[in-house]
Amino acid sequence: MKTSLSIAAATLVAVSAGMAQAGNTELTAERVTEFKKAWGEGIVEIGSVYSAGGDYEDAARRHIERFYAYGERADEPATVLFKPTLASEDQFRGTFDEALSYFVGGSIEEDGGFAIAPYTNVRWEPTGTVINGDMAMSMGNYYFTCAVGSKWANSPNMRNHNMKTSLSIAAATLVAVSAGMAQAGNTELTAERVTEFKKAWGEGIVEIGSVYSAGGDYEDAARRHIERFYAYGERADEPATVLFKPTLASEDQFRGTFDEALSYFVGGSIEEDGGFAIAPYTNVRWEPTGTVINGDMAMSMGNYYFTKTDGNEVKVEYTFGVEQFEDGSIKFVLHHSSLPFTPG
Repeated sequence: MKTSLSIAAATLVAVSAGMAQAGNTELTAERVTEFKKAWGEGIVEIGSVYSAGGDYEDAARRHIERFYAYGERADEPATVLFKPTLASEDQFRGTFDEALSYFVGGSIEEDGGFAIAPYTNVRWEPTGTVINGDMAMSMGNYYFTCAVGSKWANSPNMRNHNMKTSLSIAAATLVAVSAGMAQAGNTELTAERVTEFKKAWGEGIVEIGSVYSAGGDYEDAARRHIERFYAYGERADEPATVLFKPTLASEDQFRGTFDEALSYFVGGSIEEDGGFAIAPYTNVRWEPTGTVINGDMAMSMGNYYFTKTDGNEVKVEYTFGVEQFEDGSIKFVLHHSSLPFTPG
């Protein structure tokens, strides 16, 4: 009996066409869909080679070489920002060998070999894709079908991923970046500016909670926060402006509108929302693993820690995609947040 597992929470996919040197081929939503489909077929192929007693490590190496940009940008310290689904001790895999270990086992002790489970199919359920030049970001769920006898098929921890309420506990990210400089004074988007943006976002979350605790208009504070940090409405010609998967969203996982984001932060139209920002929190501390910048877009990944009023911290994983607009402002076009995976 096959078991279908939604084991990758909210999937973020950012793919770079490198503004396709061969014929300057345009990066389209259709090409992104083809890329994801091929990636899934590659995972199935690794498992198939493993089951047949073949050289599955070689199959995994070819898979990584085809789909991940390790080594494509020799002048940058962090080319690929990769947080695998089941990685908990070594959360982020910034090198080829670390990715290889995750897929087939190797140098990292916790790795059992995700791709040699094995799986017989990968099914995609996208919520949206945003494209800007040679960069695309996509978000949604994907479902891995276990083969008969798979080492994951009878795992209670993995079975939980069949439940939609468990979908916020892990993330997998494939990353690359786009181009196109900001028009306003040609202001350069830098890692320092991205760091300032994240710091200000955290301070905004604390401010909403502070206003709430003081009996003030916390909804207005939240509205101003969203207007400042999220690109809702910035691209009226696109169906999905902001790809937002909040930490605690499980029934309504993805928040593609301003009002859905507002409901998450302070409660509102969506029943499951208790108001994340009115917990409240007294501080947000950042622990980045890397930032990749190209032109007017940047991707950043890492952990952030929310300090509760009792002094305890809540650790959360993040992946951000920000864009600098013509007026020089920086805003989220992608924000994924999840609680770390806990082996069980």
